[in-house]
Amino acid sequence: RQDMHGPERLREYDAVIRVAPGWDKIVAKYRIEWIFFDTNSALSVHLSRDPDWHLIFADNVARIFVRKNSVNQDLIDKFPVTKAQSNQKPTT
Repeated sequence: RQDMHGPERLREYDAVIRVAPGWDKIVAKYRIEWIFFDTNSALSVHLSRDPDWHLIFADNVARIFVRKNSVNQDLIDKFPVTKAQSNQKPTT
């Protein structure tokens, strides 16, 4: 909602979800540690391959990623995602 967040925040959001150049700087700017997003989105596909992010949950609707760092290590250890889970396709 532009009326709540303003046009600049919406432009930043759009850049992140499209994985546009500089998306990672926006994520760092807001110190984002978790990302919940649609399974079949460009962002989820990208984060699945990004060595700085770890998938802790996946189903046919959404994926949850945490930034790989010492703060999130307990979560990474507690919620290993199998190859089968990470390859789930959304249902229609």
